[in-house]
Amino acid sequence: MTDEPEIAARFARDGYGAGNAWIDLVNSEQFDANGRRTDHLDDPRWLGQLLRHYGLVAERTGAQDLASLRRFLRSVAEALTLGDDLTSEQIAAINRHMASPARQVLSTTGDGYRLDWSTIRTGGPALRASFAASLAAFLATQDTGRLKICANPLCRWVFYDRSKNNTRRWCSDKACGNRDKVRRLRRRRAGAADGCV
Repeated sequence: MTDEPEIAARFARDGYGAGNAWIDLVNSEQFDANGRRTDHLDDPRWLGQLLRHYGLVAERTGAQDLASLRRFLRSVAEALTLGDDLTSEQIAAINRHMASPARQVLSTTGDGYRLDWSTIRTGGPALRASFAASLAAFLATQDTGRLKICANPLCRWVFYDRSKNNTRRWCSDKACGNRDKVRRLRRRRAGAADGCV
């Protein structure tokens, strides 16, 4: 059985908690570089870590309810990464999800301040509102041209490209990026071998 500190360490190691709750929810369906799927919503401890990280509380968390929202959020991410504008239907859906009462709360940390979403009600509607509000804040304040999906078609990790020139293609150079370099090297070597015959 995995303990809470290990869940928290894995949460941080896997790239979650980068400040966009909606992206973290999308990435809760995680594919490794070989396309093997892990659904973190099936792990109540992992989900608890996600909610704690963003200051969200839920008496009853419906993983299926969040999985449905996750599918919608992924469709938004895919549209944005293609450079598409959101449709009026997508915007209306975001607004419907945000309709549940939630508010932002300022708190102090050891070295500054932190702004978290606090739900007035708990449960599925309040969580949907918080994740949808995270998306809305992202759309209103971030450069959507920096939102990317890993170039490895088996991975599908959504990330915000913070590189200086906005040229990052991989979720991780050590995983998917390295795998692509190895593939290209093998192709070059195979091509060179074919040309020498």
